[in-house]
Amino acid sequence: PQFVVAHLALGVVCRRLGDFEGSVEALSKGLAIDPENPELYLRRGIAWFHQGLYGVALEDFEDAAGIAYDDPRPELWRGLTLIELKRPLEAINAYASAIRRDRTFMIAYLNRGLAYLSTDEPRKAEFDFDLAIRHNPRDVRAWFNRGVAQARQGKYADAVESYTAALRIKPDHEPSLQNRAAAERRLAAGR
Repeated sequence: PQFVVAHLALGVVCRRLGDFEGSVEALSKGLAIDPENPELYLRRGIAWFHQGLYGVALEDFEDAAGIAYDDPRPELWRGLTLIELKRPLEAINAYASAIRRDRTFMIAYLNRGLAYLSTDEPRKAEFDFDLAIRHNPRDVRAWFNRGVAQARQGKYADAVESYTAALRIKPDHEPSLQNRAAAERRLAAGR
């Protein structure tokens, strides 16, 4: 009963099986033994998140981030939670914090770009998608979203190139096919 790693493992397994309440229970028992364990806070926050309990999830992500200064994951999850709470500006700051912790954490660039799109800042979004592509040039999402950001700026030729790059990676990516066709129509119409 005092073996913290067993509580962590049980919490992870419960979450993967969809038993989020069991996950919270196991991870809480681990935290009762070791209240300074950032992985327990992170994993419990994820279980709260999947239950839609965003307020308590945020608290756990903040606790994890305060203990594990070099781990970008708590800030990423904090950003995801803030997006669910319709607080994109705060989410942008959380993703920026994740990036400061690990400049190669591609998913944080991708999510910050999406947050910038939601705040109608496509130029900043395009910059983040460029960084995501630099870290993983085979990520279809980064290329597709870069195309979205470019199209929102009226850069339809660039958007066509981005969608085409996404389609080279995944030829049946339906959103890229649709958006490329729309961008090509805009180009043909001279818009």
